[in-house]
Amino acid sequence: MNVAFDRVLDAPPPAFPLVPEEIAAPPPGRVLGSGGAGWIVDHGVNNSFTLTNRLLKAGLPVFWMKEGLSVDGQTLAPGALWIPASAGAKAIVSAAVAPLGLDAHAVAARPGGEAVAIRPVKIGLVDIYGGSMASGWTRWIFEQYEFPYELVYPQALDKGGLKAKYDVLVFQSDVLGREEGPVRPQPDAETIPAAYRKMLGTITPEKTFPQVATFARAGGTVIAVGNATRMGEQIGVPVTNLLAPRGSDGKPKRVSANTFYVPGSILSAQVDSGDPLAFGVAPTVNLFYNNNPVFRADGPAVRKVSWFDKDDPLVSGWAWGQKLLNGGAGIVEAGLGKGRVFLMGPEVTQRGQPFATFKFLFNGVLLSGSDAGPVPGN
Repeated sequence: MNVAFDRVLDAPPPAFPLVPEEIAAPPPGRVLGSGGAGWIVDHGVNNSFTLTNRLLKAGLPVFWMKEGLSVDGQTLAPGALWIPASAGAKAIVSAAVAPLGLDAHAVAARPGGEAVAIRPVKIGLVDIYGGSMASGWTRWIFEQYEFPYELVYPQALDKGGLKAKYDVLVFQSDVLGREEGPVRPQPDAETIPAAYRKMLGTITPEKTFPQVATFARAGGTVIAVGNATRMGEQIGVPVTNLLAPRGSDGKPKRVSANTFYVPGSILSAQVDSGDPLAFGVAPTVNLFYNNNPVFRADGPAVRKVSWFDKDDPLVSGWAWGQKLLNGGAGIVEAGLGKGRVFLMGPEVTQRGQPFATFKFLFNGVLLSGSDAGPVPGN
């Protein structure tokens, strides 16, 4: 959750002060300064995405500054929001800053440097019949931060024509089913109400993945989180999962649990905070990780955004064989045709809890409608 902490090995104090209930709300934000050109807002605060979505909904421009900048004595990391002045923007910014806990810096001129133009996006959140827990939590997260979205089921994916409907498709950790074991059984369509029949179907490498690849090559953005990232190689992203390298038969083979097993623990990773996918994320971040894929880039069309750089990244929990992660990238971006694919191996949205890593998903979604070009693709 991006909370700094120290480990206390001495005896703790006999008592701690009670925290007033009202302190749970964010401290009220303010409009600082009196410039009339527009406002600058820190990208590092999650509620900045709520403000962004309100501005986009109103048809107002929002930009991300590519370089860090200083304003009112503060240094802001790359990705700071630039909101040009207008009557509509003033009304939204003025009403939002206090309840969202955001400081908006009113400046006299547009900040210098390159900027990424952010535009409204059509989000397709993939779900399956019977419900995906991970997709359900993502619905909740999107709603908290006012992202518009539409649920997409396997039948619609298999039908194709996805680029005409969506800018980005989000695949959460459990929608592909288990790597091994039986596929979740599907009821006969005649046995369920007609309204639910469109939810039936299974995501398959044979029918679904070619349509997803076509969507990306036509300019769409694909985001896969957690174990859904194993689809990356199958849709044409030149990566290798270090925990499931290909054998002599060309098929991936999962490393034995006797060799590697990290069942839901907190790991420390490095981040390229200057990459738009990581805007607002600290250079070192704690990630929730649960035996998820970790990648090696196999070509120039892939860029690592977050990676493990030591043999013992464990911060909290339990890990066996964690040294296998060293040098592997948990989060990568890749060009695919005219579009892009973001593979986020760690569970960056795990049950609505890891607030420090929501921004990977949020940035990826909004980049799908931006003028920031993808890594040159295959």
